Amino acid sequence: MINKKWSLLIALLSLHIGAQQTESIKTRNSSAEKDAADREIAQLKRDLKVAHDQINDLQLELEKAQQYPLLDAIFSGANGFLIPQEEKNSISHRGGAPTYGEIKYPSLDAILHDLNVDENDVFYDLGSGVGKTVMQAHLNYPFQKTVGVELAPTRHKQAEAVADKLRNRMLEFRQEDMLTTDLSDATVIYMCSTCFSDDLMGKLLDRFTKLKPGLVVITLKELPDRAKSVGFDLIKKYTLPMSWSAGNSVYVYKYTKPRK
Repeated sequence: MINKKWSLLIALLSLHIGAQQTESIKTRNSSAEKDAADREIAQLKRDLKVAHDQINDLQLELEKAQQYPLLDAIFSGANGFLIPQEEKNSISHRGGAPTYGEIKYPSLDAILHDLNVDENDVFYDLGSGVGKTVMQAHLNYPFQKTVGVELAPTRHKQAEAVADKLRNRMLEFRQEDMLTTDLSDATVIYMCSTCFSDDLMGKLLDRFTKLKPGLVVITLKELPDRAKSVGFDLIKKYTLPMSWSAGNSVYVYKYTKPRK
């Protein structure tokens, strides 16, 4: 990433030099040549803006990446893989999966960066485990609020222990069922849903149709086939690293309005 940034800086400098050289042409050549120079300067300015934007994006990526060791330190000792059998049974009974896995930090950043979230957005992670995804969204993005919903008490208690250290009311963890928890203020919902049953996915879709248009759903398992007919458009598909895979599909849907 550092080498890429230096390459962009060199390209940016070259564009500046090119713009200065073209500007000098305008002062000493014919009208036709000046018109050509004007067009060239306009293109160079557009190229400069693109280069500036790319450098700014890289700077943001670097700043976010600097948070990864902090997140590791915050969750040092947390382990969502080991929970009692009765908790596994409770999750399975509701159509979920006790199998545990986590999205990699850069993978979540890639998705949330593309969404251009702001201070009006509220993030939910349904099946939030020990809370890493919620914490990353809280630290790296301007969400009004970030909420994790986890059924397993063992995982929830670990997330709560981390939240207690920060004592921030914009960071919330609930030990609740994702089918009954209040989602009324959600604008972005993430689900590590790879092992969710089809029945659970259908019930969640029904819940989502009762939320505000504009809702974005990020899911590792496709929404049911009827999703489009009830207002959910697939706006992007990623292949990104997870804790269990070097390349897992991630589907991003946006809720508009039901089709007539």
